[in-house]
Amino acid sequence: MRIKGVKARDGHYYITAIFACQNPELCKPALFLVDTGATITTIIAEKFEVDCSKLSEGVETTSSMGIHIPRVIQQAFMIFRTIKGKSHIEFLKKVDVIDIKDAPFDGLMGMDILSRFKIRLDKNGIFLEK
Repeated sequence: MRIKGVKARDGHYYITAIFACQNPELCKPALFLVDTGATITTIIAEKFEVDCSKLSEGVETTSSMGIHIPRVIQQAFMIFRTIKGKSHIEFLKKVDVIDIKDAPFDGLMGMDILSRFKIRLDKNGIFLEK
């Protein structure tokens, strides 16, 4: 099973997936920046129109964009399209939600998902393989 992502002009790798959780209003296709430095997969509040005040606080984290105290969504999943056109689901115990304005992506795909795959990079993009 292989999932393909792209290498953008900015040099970063991106993978599209459908993010979903118990709140059906948050279910949508999203562009995730592949971030091997992120422990937890994170979504951007603005992109998903999340009201952070209704979510519990997570653990303080530091990113290239500064220090954040994320909010937390419990029990989420991501649906990927494989290169053969089939759906593949990965479940997550929790997802961080951070409030960053004008991010060029919808979320960060962290090692909680990436560690489940063999990652291969080439001139055509990024491949997650199982």
